Amino acid sequence: MAIDKNISDIKIGDTIEGFNVKYINELPLLSNTMVQLEHEKTGALMIHLKNEDDNNCFGVAFRTTPTDSTGVAHILEHISLCGSKQYPVRDPFFSMIRRSMKTFMNAFTASDWTMYPFSTQNEADFFNLMRVYLDAAFFPLLTETSFKQEGHRCEFAEPESPDSPLTIQGVVYSEMKGAMSSQSHIMHRCMGSALFPTITYKHNSGGDPMEIKKLAYQDLVDFHKRHYHPSNSLFYTYGNIPLEKNLKVINKHVLSKFEKIVVDTNVPDEQRLTKPKEFVFNYPLNKEDDDGEKCQIALGWLTCKIQEPLEILSLQIINLILLGHSGAPLRKKLLESKLGKSLADTTGFEDEIREPYFSIGLQAVAEKNIDKVEDLILATLDEILEQGINPDQIESAIHQIEFDTREISGGHYPYSLNLLFRFFGTWLHGGDPVTAIDFDKTLSELKEKIKQGPFLEEQIRKYIVDNPHRVKVVLKPDIELEKKRELKLKKELEEKKSLMTDSEKQKIIEDAKELKALQEKNEDLSCLPSLKVSDIPKEIKYVYPHQEGLNDLDITFFDRPTNGIVYTNWYFKIDHLPDKQKKWLPILGNLISNTGAGNLSYEELAEQISRYTGGFSSSPTVETHFSDQNNLQEYFIVSSKALNRNQGKMFDLAKLLMGHRDFKETDRVQTLIAQRTNSMINSLLQSGHNYALSLANRNFSQISHIEEIYGGVHQIQFMKDLLFMDKSKLENTIEELKVLFESLLLKDKLSMLIVGEEKIFSETSKYIADFFQTFSKKISKPLPQKPTANTIESNKQFLHEAWFTTTPVSYVAKSHVVANYLHQDGPTLMVMAYLLKSCFLHGEIREKGGAYGAMTSYNGDEGIFSLLSYRDPHFARTLSVFEQACHWLKEGKFSEREINESILQTCSNMDTPVSPAGKAVVEYINKRKGKTKQMREKFRAGVLNCTKDNLIKVANRYFDSKASLAAVTSEDIVKRDKKMMAGQPLDTYQI
Repeated sequence: MAIDKNISDIKIGDTIEGFNVKYINELPLLSNTMVQLEHEKTGALMIHLKNEDDNNCFGVAFRTTPTDSTGVAHILEHISLCGSKQYPVRDPFFSMIRRSMKTFMNAFTASDWTMYPFSTQNEADFFNLMRVYLDAAFFPLLTETSFKQEGHRCEFAEPESPDSPLTIQGVVYSEMKGAMSSQSHIMHRCMGSALFPTITYKHNSGGDPMEIKKLAYQDLVDFHKRHYHPSNSLFYTYGNIPLEKNLKVINKHVLSKFEKIVVDTNVPDEQRLTKPKEFVFNYPLNKEDDDGEKCQIALGWLTCKIQEPLEILSLQIINLILLGHSGAPLRKKLLESKLGKSLADTTGFEDEIREPYFSIGLQAVAEKNIDKVEDLILATLDEILEQGINPDQIESAIHQIEFDTREISGGHYPYSLNLLFRFFGTWLHGGDPVTAIDFDKTLSELKEKIKQGPFLEEQIRKYIVDNPHRVKVVLKPDIELEKKRELKLKKELEEKKSLMTDSEKQKIIEDAKELKALQEKNEDLSCLPSLKVSDIPKEIKYVYPHQEGLNDLDITFFDRPTNGIVYTNWYFKIDHLPDKQKKWLPILGNLISNTGAGNLSYEELAEQISRYTGGFSSSPTVETHFSDQNNLQEYFIVSSKALNRNQGKMFDLAKLLMGHRDFKETDRVQTLIAQRTNSMINSLLQSGHNYALSLANRNFSQISHIEEIYGGVHQIQFMKDLLFMDKSKLENTIEELKVLFESLLLKDKLSMLIVGEEKIFSETSKYIADFFQTFSKKISKPLPQKPTANTIESNKQFLHEAWFTTTPVSYVAKSHVVANYLHQDGPTLMVMAYLLKSCFLHGEIREKGGAYGAMTSYNGDEGIFSLLSYRDPHFARTLSVFEQACHWLKEGKFSEREINESILQTCSNMDTPVSPAGKAVVEYINKRKGKTKQMREKFRAGVLNCTKDNLIKVANRYFDSKASLAAVTSEDIVKRDKKMMAGQPLDTYQI
């Protein structure tokens, strides 16, 4: 990504479209130029990152500082996107998702800011979306009806019957019921309220479900008026679109219409404690899940201010030294203590708020051990200060920061947003964004101070050990808490209903009818801008290997702009294993890079990995070869990445990790099992829809069956069994694990992928040759013939299941067997997934049903089509909606416009950019699977040529067949909906 030298035409002091250019900074390590501007008329701030990336990004943010936990900032974020002055339609945000080629669209509410970002690779699309976002943020309609849909409303259980119970509905209400049943969310909120007793961070900006219902509509309108003004705004643009074009649109459509005002949204200093305080909170837990070790304890210290770059960087380094890897001294001491199974959810350095804090603790702790954890933390910190910090640990931490700064990351957010988040907190609170994103000068200053004396030790003493602003936060499980909450709410609603007049009850009924009528109204969306199908690129952007093969070895090189980082994947093809061995592979992957090897203990190895690489990871994967759908390809993958100068060290460590291993550190193995088990259990409420989907699909194909073993509910159950295995039995099991390990990592079955810059490949080739020469594992006996994948396909089982956990909401999945990617119906099914999600499920499940999300999934590799709901207050109703959705498709109750929008969405998803290294991995896997260029181009043509007739025929072809249902939910919800489920058998299980 080269810097565009045309930026030199802009000079400090220039005025462009009402913006004064304040600073211009070259960021060579990031291949960007940062331009900071201020709008003269309104005081709005702006940062532009200029580069040659065509995935342009825009964002507008506001300081939003709630004074209670009603969720006003969060609900406003939702309602601002429900119609605006220039675009007075019910849902312009989700409508634009369908009408654009966006690569990212969302909105965020944090503890002290709200942001509206998007990105796209199409310039016309960029300005379409910018105009919609600007109008939504600054000129929203904020109707009371939208408030009732997105925030909260009273409604009768049977909407037209005042004799039925009174309920509370609302999208944000349901979202936060799900979020605040998660121990992780609760812990973060409790730490905030404990550390910040007098300022905005004590409140739940997302909204506490018990408080959300207290928010009045007028309070929300007033909050917008106070906070969503240009004088309280920060704009961000990124990419290769000329800065002047961006400024012209922003000034013309928004800023020119406002005058500067005084907005008091600055967060004041917290009043510092003079002595530590202790707080005890509760969280909900099912009796069946309580093993007597379900408490969580964390200590938290309020530290410096975010505008102090040297202090911030020193604390980031200290965080990495103390906690940054499995051998880090504080992490090691806590986890080896066996007082808990994982680090507390708040563990680490939180540096995105005005006064950052440091926290450390444990979860899955017995109540009797809570004080022991506190004592251990404090004693270990004293011990670290007494012994001093090893210089190697400092070098390792500095390396990790350098690596993270260099890496062009992909994943959930585009790289443009990842860059923004590096400096946004500092910028928001008046600090220097340049030092936050490019800290070379600060790092040099820090290194000098470290040379002069025990600077980091003094920082630990100042901000942690001797800091009186310390809190101890304890979370204890309460198996009656959810029932008590529901009973309290039920009584409140019964009392409220008993005091209602007939006219007030009728008003609720009329309001429900009005909302339903609005939700079902066919709107004229012509006011919204839109791309056309003809705007979609017909071509696919391919990346081709730089080199395939090396001295008869199966090695593939990709030349990609990775900013001085080399990525290496080792793929070991594994032959058929029985399920009882497959279920071990995920934890084996965890053990490989987190236990000792050779003469190095696990903490010594972890220190080496941290000092010279970006980490190692290992995991199993399974896939179908497109030329032979009955032939599975199973691999065990080891991955790593390193700065170019450290690739030799990376290969040395790889030889050590993949050499002969004995896993002799039984206590360490037990610790890792406990960590993974706890992590998976905690992920249930964050990713419940994914677990439900895996359950529903598991008997449809051999791949789905294996994937459920690797990462589904059955893997959680397996991990629970391991967790309670006594030490002697575990030692015997480890012996079996050694045999399994030796049978997996065989160089005869090894292929490799190298992604980096071509200039280093000659050196890389030498390391590869040495690796193969010294990595001596060979096949010791003939491998068994691998069976075909027909085992499950020939005997598909259709399930109807509910899996119970501690949750006040449901995650529901329903899956159908359909055609695969290669079939002529494949492209139509892909378009159908977006059509169904956007044009039916969104309205029925999110808008009307109050769930946080409704989704669809077309798994072309396996031929499975799924419907899902997320943080859903309903269960039986959602099943009914899924049935209605299939009828809606079969009857063709959709328009040509909706089809074209779904084609846009499909292509937008297929064209979403990934990181340079990620793109190479995708292309490598496609080739390995036999997913050829011709197949992909044929599929894309099928998407572009999809018609209404295709959609109706395909829907009728597949959606009259049986389907599998699985839900992650609670026993209370299933009991509540039992009458509505009459005639539908349902098997139930406890997770």
